[in-house]
Amino acid sequence: MGLKHLTKVDVITEPGQDITNALLENLEYLDTLKGDVISSARQLVTACRASGQCHEDVSRIINNGYTTGHWTKEELQDVALLRDVITRWSSISLMVDRLLELYPALSRLLSQDKYQELRKYELSEVELQVLADIRHYLAFSMLFKKKSQCKKL
Repeated sequence: MGLKHLTKVDVITEPGQDITNALLENLEYLDTLKGDVISSARQLVTACRASGQCHEDVSRIINNGYTTGHWTKEELQDVALLRDVITRWSSISLMVDRLLELYPALSRLLSQDKYQELRKYELSEVELQVLADIRHYLAFSMLFKKKSQCKKL
């Protein structure tokens, strides 16, 4: 189950009805938001995690990036992708965070011939932007949940 219900956007025919003009001016973003980008992210994570070789190659790409100066250890850590877990409400947020963090290395991985079959899971720039925006929403929700849990103690 994705977060499609949170990004449900009714079809708007005239600017200013239920959504800002800025969103209407970017129809590609709006179409992506109407879709289930969380599900797309989950499919990419699942496909990459299904292969130990894929994990090793992502790690190798990250470490090569340190050597070549494409990124630093502070910019891109050598960590694994995380799956979301139905029983943990925060796991979608953690999965999206890690996916966005590792996407520069994943993009290089997907460009390799041996991972051609995974290219169908590649995310567009707009999908990455929508995921980043959803991440901000989820981060706020996580902060609110943590604060409410602290008040209960």
